[in-house]
Amino acid sequence: MRPAVFITLVGLLCPATGIAQAPAFDPIRLAEDADEAQVSWDVALAYHPQGSTGLGCDELGRYFTFVRFSSHWQSNVSASWSFQPCHKLGMTLGQSTTTLHERRLYELTESEETSTTKGFSYSSYYERRIAPGSPLDPRLRLSYRAPSGFGLAASASRVVDPVVLAGMVGLVHQHERPFNWVDVSLSAGLVANSRVSLTASGVLAVPVRDAGLPSASMGLCARYSLAASGGLQLSVQTTLHMRGQSSWIASSLSIRGRHP
Repeated sequence: MRPAVFITLVGLLCPATGIAQAPAFDPIRLAEDADEAQVSWDVALAYHPQGSTGLGCDELGRYFTFVRFSSHWQSNVSASWSFQPCHKLGMTLGQSTTTLHERRLYELTESEETSTTKGFSYSSYYERRIAPGSPLDPRLRLSYRAPSGFGLAASASRVVDPVVLAGMVGLVHQHERPFNWVDVSLSAGLVANSRVSLTASGVLAVPVRDAGLPSASMGLCARYSLAASGGLQLSVQTTLHMRGQSSWIASSLSIRGRHP
């Protein structure tokens, strides 16, 4: 997975009020607006199934048609620290397992092969809010992902209660061709009530100069807060990925916490 800088807004769920003639819940505010430092964590598990068919030639020069199916499991553990209203540090550790099944159909025979690969990834970032009091809340983020590369992004968001709109434009550099990519992401979140929120997002990655296949994704995420304070949340997300002529759907489940 190429490094990409995504916009994440936490603390969207606010406690309900029990005062007569008061709104159902307090106006939305960002978690970073709190006066004290905050620590957030996230544990996620994602499943990416993908299949394809085509024509190939083996090492003996024999032509065959193939059917491939890959199942990709990705688990991530993330943590972030917001201190003062302007600074944020974060890191993510990831473990992936991909199993590939391939069936080859020759003119007179057929064969099946199965292989499994595992990988480990690490990423970290520093984010600075340029103007915390601005309605657009502009931010700059510098990120690094091993073994891929690093990225620099600028983002802005707008809270129009009960909707949160966000956008990001970033430049990603990796250690293999294509070296440079431009990432653009947009998201819209809706706070349905004090416990439930929905987010729709889209991401587009385009190579710069070098030849490469652009990729795009569209996702829908539902979050449920186990407490009205929003400190512990469960999330379910479904994402449609597209690269070249291939497309596949991925699903993920995560739990997120915040203290205080």
